[in-house]
Amino acid sequence: RRVLTNGHVIKDATDIRLRKHGNSKRWRARVICEGPDVDLAVLEVLGDDDNEIEAFWEGVEPIQWAAGLPLLQSSVNVVGYPTGGRTIC
Repeated sequence: RRVLTNGHVIKDATDIRLRKHGNSKRWRARVICEGPDVDLAVLEVLGDDDNEIEAFWEGVEPIQWAAGLPLLQSSVNVVGYPTGGRTIC
């Protein structure tokens, strides 16, 4: 299991911490791979033991990828912070 994020979020980062919405705990993470040309990065959650890592994934539903690209003018869902802040839109 991995976390997909924007590449600019982790660019030049020396200490990456992940926080789940509604939870103040922060989990350490490391970059597995980065694609600057598409502004994406894949992160791995780190912990002192498997229980700590599993605690991060508790209640998290994996994203369901489409089998193909959407047609032009199709409705799609986008999750993020288009205006900054701390609330997912």
